[in-house]
Amino acid sequence: MFRRLFYNVNIILMLGSCLPFLSLSTYGCGEKAQIIGEVLDDKGIAIKDAAISVKTTDFKDTSDEKGKYAVKYIPGKVKLLITKEGYTFAEIDLDISTKSTITAGQTILYKLDDIFNLAFLNPDFARPLTLTLPSGDDPRAKEEIKRWSKGLYPIHLGASHRIDEPLLIFLEKQGLITVEAITLRDMVYKFVFYTDKIKPFIYRGDYRPGRGNFEIKLASRKLKAINYKRQYEANVMGMKIKFFEFNFSYNIEDYFPGIPHIEKTFLGNARAYFDPERNTWQLDRLSLGDEGNKGIIDLLTNEYK
Repeated sequence: MFRRLFYNVNIILMLGSCLPFLSLSTYGCGEKAQIIGEVLDDKGIAIKDAAISVKTTDFKDTSDEKGKYAVKYIPGKVKLLITKEGYTFAEIDLDISTKSTITAGQTILYKLDDIFNLAFLNPDFARPLTLTLPSGDDPRAKEEIKRWSKGLYPIHLGASHRIDEPLLIFLEKQGLITVEAITLRDMVYKFVFYTDKIKPFIYRGDYRPGRGNFEIKLASRKLKAINYKRQYEANVMGMKIKFFEFNFSYNIEDYFPGIPHIEKTFLGNARAYFDPERNTWQLDRLSLGDEGNKGIIDLLTNEYK
């Protein structure tokens, strides 16, 4: 009887020592094995529904509205992966020897659109394809040619000598210029006078006489799709640097009236890196597949020659 009573007391004592831990862990008695942390964007705003997982295991969790999470682990080398659609991902390497609550701290994820815009807002991509033209001729230029016929050297020989003939034909056909020609000593001198119709297409500069060169917009690059992206780390001069690389396709659109269209999809590539000193992403490389304005000017030259 005493032996049976002693046995029952032992069971109660054993159960009593474990009861405080039953609600905290699925591992049984002892410290709970979990990693806790917080997921934020680069402005300090909590990211909800980020996926947190321990690689090579089934342990997973999702960040709450405050960006907080708690995920289980098995002691040893632990690689924590944090992902969210539309953001960069983060990997955290931990070496944990015992079961305990480990704090991973705050993890910053960056919006991919902000990284993409490093390329697509860069002037090399965003700046329109333009054509540089000389400012228009002063009406007095015609009188200067007449003075030359009397042996006086003209001050102005006309803007047309700096515009290729096919472009002159194109601009005149579009009603953007008028061309007046004067024949002198078997030489034809053409004078260019821009009409107000050219104003909406001026990208930079002034077309009026004596204002130097100006630019008109021929077309623009328009993003079609992001075709491939990857994030990785590489050693650069002994430092581990994060890189984000992506390939994209784009078209040439918004053409100047009357310009032949380039019916082609171009490919481009860009790479950004994370600058730890500035705590931000910087553009490292941008490659485009088109020839700039050369392709359009070649089309114009062939059509109006």
